[in-house]
Amino acid sequence: MTRNVVRRIMAVLMPNASEPRERWRSLAVLGVMPVLVLVLAVVAAWLRWDESVQRIRGSTNIEAIRAASDSAVAMLSYHPKTAESDFEAVCAGLTDEFCDTYTALAREVVLPAAAQQNIRSEATVPAAAVVSADTNRAVLLLSVNQMITIGNDAPSMTTSSVRVTGARGDGRWLVSDFTPI
Repeated sequence: MTRNVVRRIMAVLMPNASEPRERWRSLAVLGVMPVLVLVLAVVAAWLRWDESVQRIRGSTNIEAIRAASDSAVAMLSYHPKTAESDFEAVCAGLTDEFCDTYTALAREVVLPAAAQQNIRSEATVPAAAVVSADTNRAVLLLSVNQMITIGNDAPSMTTSSVRVTGARGDGRWLVSDFTPI
């Protein structure tokens, strides 16, 4: 029965396929073409899926870099008159655990020094890169420029690299670790 169906299809598609050589060509066309079409469809679907994954990964990286950069600037920028409120506002971009660690350091070291020596600090992040990232965790490398003014002295510029770990929480990226390199 199957042979008859194939013969009829071949007779309609290739009426001159009476010779054995022509039959093999017909069979090759009828057998190879559907497989080729299927393979092309699978490859096209995979490429489309991969593109969407890359787009999502790219937007995740951008969000993580923006959050880490904003938090780094907030953590390292302060004025002696507003340092207390500056440091309290920083915790909005940090995980609860890291906020506790950061707040303890700020209160024990940075705030007293800023008040006693009239220290002002302005930080910028001119460059950032993703070391690794997935949907809920990212490790980034930031280049940080920090302009520090002590009292009435001339400002001094320092540049440093910082490894920042971010975690997605409450639908946004929060800094969970900040390690100078």
